[in-house]
Parts: sequence; structure tokens; C-alpha cells
Amino acid sequence: MGKSSLKEKLIGSLGVFGYIIWYIIAFVFAFAPLWVLNLPWWADMLIVAVIMFLPIIGALCNIGIWIWSFFVAIITPINAFVVIYFIVLTIYVIIYIIPILISIFSRR
Repeated sequence: MGKSSLKEKLIGSLGVFGYIIWYIIAFVFAFAPLWVLNLPWWADMLIVAVIMFLPIIGALCNIGIWIWSFFVAIITPINAFVVIYFIVLTIYVIIYIIPILISIFSRR
């Protein structure tokens, strides 16, 4: 048996409501760093388009956006968007960055 993803678990247990929750989570993950950066709407759409339609460049762009937004969030006064950003950043690091680092350093 393979691992079930969070999306599969949400849909399996909650049905259509699981889809709604999944897309809300995906939306927050996609736009959390962009909320902190506070760029013009056209720049946000350009970044999202690059991340979605150019997989390799988009992955590198995504990591760069998260790093850039981290430094902006540190110097920004605390508000709801910054708190949400730090929560999402913590989840992002646990889910994506730590497994990448483990796979890189476990081969050596």
C-alpha cells in the first residue's frame, strides 16, 4: 500500500468539502509569500504563472520567493498576514525542504 496524500485523505473522508478545504490550503500556500511581499497584482500573476507553467524554473522561483519573503516578513511589523506566513512557512519547511535536505545528505 502506498502513502496517501493529504488531498486523498481529505477527499476520502469529507467528500466535496474535502476538495474545498484542499483548495483553500493550496491557495494559502501559493499566496502566503506574495501577501508578505505586497507586489503589484500583475507581478503576483506573473510569478504564479512561472511557478505553474515552467516546472524547473518555477520550483527555483518558488524557493527564491519564499526566501525573499522570509526576509521581508522579519522586518515587517506583525499583522495577521505575517503570522499566517510564518505558520505556512514552518509547514513548507517541514514538508518540502527537510526531505530534500535529507535526500541530498543521506547519499554521501
